[in-house]
Amino acid sequence: MTKLKLTLIFATVAISAAIALFIHQNAKVKMRENQAALRQQESQLNQLLAEQQRLSNQVAEAKNSTNSQLSELTNLRNKAQALQEQTNKLGIQVKSNRQLRASQRVASARILQGASPCGGGQAHRRQKSQHRIHHVCVGSPGPFPFKPGSDGQSSGVSAEWHKQV
Repeated sequence: MTKLKLTLIFATVAISAAIALFIHQNAKVKMRENQAALRQQESQLNQLLAEQQRLSNQVAEAKNSTNSQLSELTNLRNKAQALQEQTNKLGIQVKSNRQLRASQRVASARILQGASPCGGGQAHRRQKSQHRIHHVCVGSPGPFPFKPGSDGQSSGVSAEWHKQV
């Protein structure tokens, strides 16, 4: 019996060692599989982090671009408003100039016809005389009492002046 006991003990130890070796081997295989899965997940995580960083950069660039576009748009709107105001002011000035020219034409026509733009009287006659004298001295052409000659000197009284006097 001792031999049988010894064989049984030896067989039990051998089977136990084989089972332990088998379990250890399976654990190693599972550990390698887990490590491979972890490496793959780490690689995917790194790719996702890189993609997130790239997208974050794009968002930041878009915000900067949008901010610069908004500031440019605001600037252009301000310039457009300033130009519109200038256009309005110029329109008012043009209208005022047209009205002034029209009133000057009417006043000139009245002066040429002998009517008083100021309502007549001694002040008007004095203004007419000063106006005629000024244009004669300056040598401006027009309906003035003297006609300049070829040498720039007065050659006589105009016929129109006689009609007015």
